Amino acid sequence: MRKPLLAATLAAMLAMGGCVSLLPKSKPAQLYRFGAEASAPAAAPAAGPRIGVVLGQIGFPRAATSDGLLTVTGDQTAYIGGARWVAPARVLFQEAVQRAFQVKSSQLQLANVGDVGPAGAVLNLQVGAFEARYLSPGAPPTVAIVLNARMTASDGRFLDQRTFSVAAPAAANSISAIVSAFNQATDQVLTQLIAWADGQAAAARPH
Repeated sequence: MRKPLLAATLAAMLAMGGCVSLLPKSKPAQLYRFGAEASAPAAAPAAGPRIGVVLGQIGFPRAATSDGLLTVTGDQTAYIGGARWVAPARVLFQEAVQRAFQVKSSQLQLANVGDVGPAGAVLNLQVGAFEARYLSPGAPPTVAIVLNARMTASDGRFLDQRTFSVAAPAAANSISAIVSAFNQATDQVLTQLIAWADGQAAAARPH
């Protein structure tokens, strides 16, 4: 007799305007983003047409590729509770790279496969680290980004490769300060990337 009584009780609860929920309630995570704006002013126009560069899909560490804000303390990793990136970190970083080339590069412009006109080079990027590192418990962390870049000419010639490593200390041990440090580190590493990539322009120019 208890099962029919329970079913009737649940039906009555659901019939009361749909205002009763049997699911546990949890506070939604706050969404954040990084790399939305570049701090450096727009690059000066190139003397001639900018060289097209095809950007491959950016590789990302498995632990950092999701929408979680990754932290590292010693040999332990964790995600910051109650906070998420508005999209997977790999997607936001790829968008930040595209914006950086558009705004900061004076020699190069990103091209898609199949675009009209020959591309001069191919750029492959691999993110080796994208995380907030705690050196001591409770202290503000430092956001670390390691970016490996390799550029080859469109005819297959190797041009150059470089590893960029930046560290941006958070002003406080708070989510907003950590997100700000992610923004600073992203801007710093992409500024270095663009300066290096522009330096390969002459070698990348199609002959």
